[in-house]
Amino acid sequence: MAEEGRGSLTSKMNSNVYDNNAKEIDPQKVRTILAALIESQFNLVDDFLQSVNYSPGVTLEEQIDNAAGTNVLLHSKSGVIPVRTANEGQFYNGDGNATFKVSSNDGNHDDELFVEVTFPDLGTSNYMPVVAFEVTGTPWHSNNAVIVTWGDVQSSTLRVYLQRVYDNPFGKIWLTLLKLPD
Repeated sequence: MAEEGRGSLTSKMNSNVYDNNAKEIDPQKVRTILAALIESQFNLVDDFLQSVNYSPGVTLEEQIDNAAGTNVLLHSKSGVIPVRTANEGQFYNGDGNATFKVSSNDGNHDDELFVEVTFPDLGTSNYMPVVAFEVTGTPWHSNNAVIVTWGDVQSSTLRVYLQRVYDNPFGKIWLTLLKLPD
C-alpha cells in the first residue's frame, strides 16, 4: 500500500468509517483506513529522517546538507602517530584523502608535534577544520593525554598541532573540513 496525503486519507475514512447507523461498518473497512494511516505516517522505529520531506522536493537530509551553504569539503584521518617520538619529516598517512607529515623544520619540539596536512586544492580557504585525536593504544589513560589545535588554513594545506601532556601517547588525527557560507 502506498502512502497517501491528508485529503486522500480523509476521503478514505469518510467512505469507510461513517456514522454506522445502518451497522454497515465491518472490520475490513476499519482495517483499510488503519492500514492507510499506518503506511502514511512517520514511524520512529521503521523510518529514517533522511528520506522525510522537509519541503516540496527537498528531503531533510538535503536541507541539512545545504543549510547556510555548509557542506563537507574533505574528511580524512592519519595513520597512527607516536606523539612523543615521531620523527621530523615522517609521513603518517591514513586513508589517502590527505597527507600527514611531521614538519621537517622543528616539527617535534619537546612535548609538541607540528603536523603539516596537505590535501587536493579546494579552491577556497573559507572552511572550518574539525580536528580530533583518536586514542588507538592501551592503556587508554596513557594515550588520551593529547591537546589538539590547528592553524594556518590554506586552500590545500593546514597545520595541526599536538601537545603531549604526559606518557607516550599515540593515535590518529581525524580531520573534517566544513565549507562556510560565502
